[in-house]
Amino acid sequence: MRPDATLPEPVPAAEATRVVLMPFTGEVLDLAVEATPTLAEAVHRVREAEAELRSFKRAVADELLARMDHEASWTIRVPRWEVTGDGPNRTDYDGKALRMALSRLAATGAISVEAAREAVRVEEVYTPVKAKLHKLLKLGGEVAEAIRECEVPSTSARQVRVKPRPDSER
Repeated sequence: MRPDATLPEPVPAAEATRVVLMPFTGEVLDLAVEATPTLAEAVHRVREAEAELRSFKRAVADELLARMDHEASWTIRVPRWEVTGDGPNRTDYDGKALRMALSRLAATGAISVEAAREAVRVEEVYTPVKAKLHKLLKLGGEVAEAIRECEVPSTSARQVRVKPRPDSER
């Protein structure tokens, strides 16, 4: 007898039944058998709930920040929780302008070159514009070949977009 003889045979993923509970409603959905319109509605309902939760979270956070501002203390300790918030009048920096200013200071000896270099990280970012690439791919030949040679498998999660159709009833 094989050591794994008592284990059930694996079920191919395409045949596996995947049952999930719809958040908030507890409604049971069998993903393998539900109609596509039902799944689209489920995604839409979850997105609406996410938007409502983000709005609720922002309102509560704004109230907590208002209380912290009133007390001029951006850490609140209460039973079970320590809440920290950003102080008012936060600033960001123009990275390019800051790099230039610090380089001038380093050139005059006010700060070290190393200090200037470490204070601003330089990142070169290349962002492919897919709509433009698709147009170039239509040219075919060496242009398409060069572009295709640069393709790599995507590591980002696949997305599903669901939006209400104006021509349909609920």
